[in-house]
Amino acid sequence: MDRTNLQKAIATAQKASVEDEAGNYAEAILSYQHAVKYFLHILKREPQGKDGKPEDQRSVQTVPGQSGRTAEVPRE
Repeated sequence: MDRTNLQKAIATAQKASVEDEAGNYAEAILSYQHAVKYFLHILKREPQGKDGKPEDQRSVQTVPGQSGRTAEVPRE
């Protein structure tokens, strides 16, 4: 995995969260969209998982977010 892309994805998601909490929703949504693009790029370039499925096609679980929203995270 390319650490640079992962670091960019995390930093962009963190920026989006800060903007969201500050009420700057237009900037937040753009940052969330960019973060998702970085994460999807990483997933597409990852090798196949143990079960032969790409990481982005594995089952996910829903967890509550800090602001009352939910997020999907991969199950391990």
